[in-house]
Amino acid sequence: MKEPTIAILDEPTGTMDPITKKFVADSIRAARENLGMTFLIVSHDVDFAYDVCDRIAHMQDGKITKLEELRADKGEK
Repeated sequence: MKEPTIAILDEPTGTMDPITKKFVADSIRAARENLGMTFLIVSHDVDFAYDVCDRIAHMQDGKITKLEELRADKGEK
């Protein structure tokens, strides 16, 4: 794929230190804004998800238990 419109990231910050984690978060936000890409992020890192994502789906036992729209609550960064 030369120009994907979606990227799936599985635990993208799993073993990263806080400085690298911030760099990854900034890079995801920039790619989303500048390239118009959509990111599907799978993560146990709730703080990272709330920092980077527009929407969050909480899951338990393979089922979505809660959906949250976040961007309107946070404002643009």
